[in-house]
Amino acid sequence: MRARRFDDGLQRAALRASALLGAGLIAAALGALDPRAAVAGAPAPPPFETAAEAERWAQFSAHAAARTAGWADAGERQLGNFIERRWCRAPISPADCRAGQFSSAPRQDHAVLRLSTLSFQPGGVRFGLSYQVLDLPAAGLGLSLSLVSGGRSVIGDQLQVEVLRAPRAPDDPPLLRLGDVLRWPIADGAVEVPLPGAPDPIGAARLLRASPDALQRAGDAQLVGLVEAVDRALAGGQLRRCVPGPYLGDGAPPACTPTPLSPDEQAAERARVRAVVDAQRAFLAAEAPAIHALLAAYLPD
Repeated sequence: MRARRFDDGLQRAALRASALLGAGLIAAALGALDPRAAVAGAPAPPPFETAAEAERWAQFSAHAAARTAGWADAGERQLGNFIERRWCRAPISPADCRAGQFSSAPRQDHAVLRLSTLSFQPGGVRFGLSYQVLDLPAAGLGLSLSLVSGGRSVIGDQLQVEVLRAPRAPDDPPLLRLGDVLRWPIADGAVEVPLPGAPDPIGAARLLRASPDALQRAGDAQLVGLVEAVDRALAGGQLRRCVPGPYLGDGAPPACTPTPLSPDEQAAERARVRAVVDAQRAFLAAEAPAIHALLAAYLPD
């Protein structure tokens, strides 16, 4: 199982990278235009490590530039190991887009697209791709998406998709959550379920974008699989919670005794996962075309 937390994709990759690289400004964005389309007279950007990464970068760069036509463009910059670009839709101003001065938990009428690659040293060869979107309309369905491929130990690999309703409160849960892996935390552990038929995050993105029917089938299978995996983990006694012992002084934390969940706790977890999954399955069945349209707008073919 791969440890992965399906929280807000626009925060998670940046926070993890900041901890590993000491780049506190990583949340600023992620992107660049097609590296092959250099400005006349400017030096060509460093090459990618593989032709496949270069091709993928060109594909996502071209799609991002076309999708954000008319948006504020923060321009390419390097922050730590990241070479990145950010686009913001009005009412975010160009100055605020460049400075990264916009809400981390917006309610509505807010859109930021980020694209980045990495390099272990300034001016060195590039590798990996991170593509992140948060698009909330004034009202209606919005999208939070984080796709990372080839991120290695820096930011890993992942696909996170959340469908949100605007306007929203910061703690409103998503209407739907899918990805290359779904993670359901329980006590001090977690259950993880891959997206059926998807070998990696790029494959998962292609599968979910393929058609409304493909999205509905794959998403429903993953959600059903999550309930089944939680049931198996609870029935097998695999999950534990920490029961702290007495405080013995000297500033040392109390000893933690891993303890199986009680029957009542197990019943509560089963009810909780079923309530969330049933609601998300119903939403997916009713809104698959609209959800697919959101994904198709931001994911290249």
